[in-house]
Amino acid sequence: MLRRRLTAIIAFAAKILIYHALGVVAVENVTLKAFLFNENKSRITKVMNDQCNSAVQVLPRPFIISASNKDALSDFSNSACNVEKETRGVWYQITPSDNLVIMVTVSLQEFDAVLSVYSGSCGSLSCISGTTGSATSNEIVTFAAKADRTYYMLVSGENTIDDFGDFQLAIEDLSSSNDACDKAQTVVPTSLPFSTSSNNIGAFPQFVSSSCNVERNTRGVWYLITPPSNSILVLTVSQQKFDAVLSVYSGTCGDLTCIDGSQGSRFAQQVVTLEARAETTYSVLVSGDNSFNEAGLFQLDIGSLEAPVNEECNAATNIDTSPFSTNGNSSAAFPSFSNVDCNILERSRGLWYTYFAVKDEIVEALVYDQEFETILSVFTGTCEELTCFQSTSSSNSVDRTLSWTALGGTRYYILITGNEFNDQGSFRLKLTTIERPSNDACDDAASISDPPSFAFGNSDGALPGFTNAACEVSNRGLWYEYNPQKSSIYRAFISNNDFPGRLSILSGSCDDLKCQVSRIPPRFSVASITFPALIGSPIKLLVSGDEFTDSGIFLLNLESLQRPLNDECTGAKVLELSSSTLDTTTPAFPGFSSTSCGIGSSSRSLWYSFNSSPEKTTMVVTISNYDWALDLSLFSGSCDDLTCEKVVSATFDTDSNTFTPFDITWMADEGKDYYLAVSGVDSFYDNGPFKLEFNGETPTPAPAPSGFCFPMKATVEVLGKGVTLMKNLEIGDKVKVSDENFETIYSFGHKEENIIAEYIVLTTQSTQLEISMNHMVFLADGRAIPSSLVKIGNEIVLSSNKSEVVTTIGKTHLPGAFAPFTPSGIIIVNGVKVSTYVAFQESSNINIGVISTGVSFQWVANTFEYPHRVWCAWQFSTCQREKYVNGISTWVYYSNQFAAWLFSQHWTITFVIWSILMVYFLLISALQVSLTVQGLITIAFMFKLRKESRREIKKN
Repeated sequence: MLRRRLTAIIAFAAKILIYHALGVVAVENVTLKAFLFNENKSRITKVMNDQCNSAVQVLPRPFIISASNKDALSDFSNSACNVEKETRGVWYQITPSDNLVIMVTVSLQEFDAVLSVYSGSCGSLSCISGTTGSATSNEIVTFAAKADRTYYMLVSGENTIDDFGDFQLAIEDLSSSNDACDKAQTVVPTSLPFSTSSNNIGAFPQFVSSSCNVERNTRGVWYLITPPSNSILVLTVSQQKFDAVLSVYSGTCGDLTCIDGSQGSRFAQQVVTLEARAETTYSVLVSGDNSFNEAGLFQLDIGSLEAPVNEECNAATNIDTSPFSTNGNSSAAFPSFSNVDCNILERSRGLWYTYFAVKDEIVEALVYDQEFETILSVFTGTCEELTCFQSTSSSNSVDRTLSWTALGGTRYYILITGNEFNDQGSFRLKLTTIERPSNDACDDAASISDPPSFAFGNSDGALPGFTNAACEVSNRGLWYEYNPQKSSIYRAFISNNDFPGRLSILSGSCDDLKCQVSRIPPRFSVASITFPALIGSPIKLLVSGDEFTDSGIFLLNLESLQRPLNDECTGAKVLELSSSTLDTTTPAFPGFSSTSCGIGSSSRSLWYSFNSSPEKTTMVVTISNYDWALDLSLFSGSCDDLTCEKVVSATFDTDSNTFTPFDITWMADEGKDYYLAVSGVDSFYDNGPFKLEFNGETPTPAPAPSGFCFPMKATVEVLGKGVTLMKNLEIGDKVKVSDENFETIYSFGHKEENIIAEYIVLTTQSTQLEISMNHMVFLADGRAIPSSLVKIGNEIVLSSNKSEVVTTIGKTHLPGAFAPFTPSGIIIVNGVKVSTYVAFQESSNINIGVISTGVSFQWVANTFEYPHRVWCAWQFSTCQREKYVNGISTWVYYSNQFAAWLFSQHWTITFVIWSILMVYFLLISALQVSLTVQGLITIAFMFKLRKESRREIKKN
């Protein structure tokens, strides 16, 4: 009995010494006395490592211990590591001598245990990692421990002081033999394909490459391969249990360059295709995606693809038949060619084909069913010195097609490549030579029979060889010829075309062709060309495209349009009063020109005639329902000797973007023949339908509104233009106002062509003036009086400032009413000095009742117009676009109405209002004088400065 006790005591003492060496006292939680005498008393526990500074030093490893936190103190907390203040815990520490990965495991726990790991010192700990706490599953923390740095491990309860009990703690070092570039596992190229199952769990994080998606603190293992020859290597990571990243590098371990890196995934294979060059060493890294915790098992496979035979130009596959078709795959092709002109980059992979043309022909190459961004290129020359002939853009969904004129005796090299290294895969290539049509040259043009006729054509095989800048033709096409049997307008058009075909009409011999017209309609649409052709003058029709690739099938149609009888003056359609007609100039044949009426020799016209009644009649012809640029011209005389009387052009409304109705009005003399021509403005191709309405009436003369006008036939001398009809004056023209002075027309008081007005006719020895009755004319004594007050014997002032006696006075009715405004209020009309204004009373001065104010209408009108003149000088463009009410300028219209009303009132009303207006006129006049004086002073001052400056220059 005693012997057994002694044996137990010795065993217990040995256990005490062992655990004491480990820093645990009374692990069995019993006193020696209780053990010796087998007394059933409460256990007494003494925990030595419940403080950080008394942590048990773990050495050596692997280390396994059974322990308890039952009697540990609770005075530490760390929220980052999930450790609460009230929980009990026991501490362990480790100081590794090398960089390594350490895995700490808590198992067999009887409570909700939390395992946490820290770095730093006991007074300033930083959480590395902490578990969330569990009583049913192992608590594991894996971390990267740096050499000679102390780390602390705490096993504690989860939430409260009641979370305590027994547990088992295991600590082991994890390692990997190839976790650094310089320790990479070498893959022997001759052993390819290579396959290995491995893991990165024990790899110490020590490499970063942002370009290859390798982040800090990620664990990875390295492999090394040096291929003996150029080859395409495919590296694959599969069966991974973590978010794996596969990356490949060139260079030395101290100076690595990323070649390619995957994005990282635990579900999909990570694949990198490598352009491996002979005798070049490549480093391969399998690592976690973003964090230290991404680690686990994986399988790495490295294989080499078998290179295709035709991956280089000098081994190109020969095409000796047509049509030719083949399947290709560029996945294993090694990049060895680049060409800037054909957009082929240095790392692009491709396959080569070659074709030798025996004769001149059209060749078409087609790449389709491709799996990648494909570029199709054609080269000429030799493999040592290739020249880019044609190239497509890249596409992985649209067929790539090239067509070209292959010259006999020339070899062509065809390359199917990708846009970049990863653009590769399978495709299908088809090469076809197209039979040349018989009429692809002018000399071989196919004849067209009399219209209506048509011809089918296919220009796919046509060879290029004709250019014409006027017709914008520079590519291949098919030729046709027609010899007209009558002079007429013909219509040709292309239909059923599957390409944007250009139709050109040419005349002359094949050696000296002249373009008549050329037009390219939209694809799949019918667009026609009308053109004139003279009997016995053959024409050529060319169907071509704007690009070499614009070719295909089409149907060429030719029609002859029925010429109208009135496309010549001699066949003019006779107009009846109050009639209208719908017509079109499209079938009209050109043959008349008139410089004065603006009708060109190629313009198509329709003619109409009218013989006026025995008395003067106002004629009005209105054009409407048209959508093209046309002119309406009026002629008198006979078809053999026509005189242009008047021409009016179409009006286009820019706001509504439409042509608007317009008319031409004239006073038809008794028994005189008139001809009207409706023609295109610029060329043969201005044509179309229109509506013509013809009306006339015996005039009922009416005075021009407010009487301040001249007829349209009155003449004015315009600077730079000479003598000009009143109707042709424009705002901005500089007109003569005295013997040597010209002033700018800034506005029109009245501007109306379509009116017959009554005018007074003043005749002198040298001139005749038609002027409205209220309009003022200057007498030799300087006064400006209404023309109605001029008497025979009065002297009126001429442009030379001389005067002539009025010998006769009469009346007449003339078309048009015009009143241009000048800054001085003076203008020379028919050589006579006249005012631009009117008088509202039969007097040169303003009268109120029977009393003359002494204020002239000329001064009042010119003063009133001063703001208008200033506005036009500042905003000239707005005055150029001024509006008119019943032919009268809006600026003048309402003031004119007011003045007429004012001088028709009782003299008392007139006096009151006039007194107020005089204040306004005096202020305006004062302002005029002030600005004039200031201008003169400024000019004098500038002159003085200039004079003084010259003196200073002479002194120096």
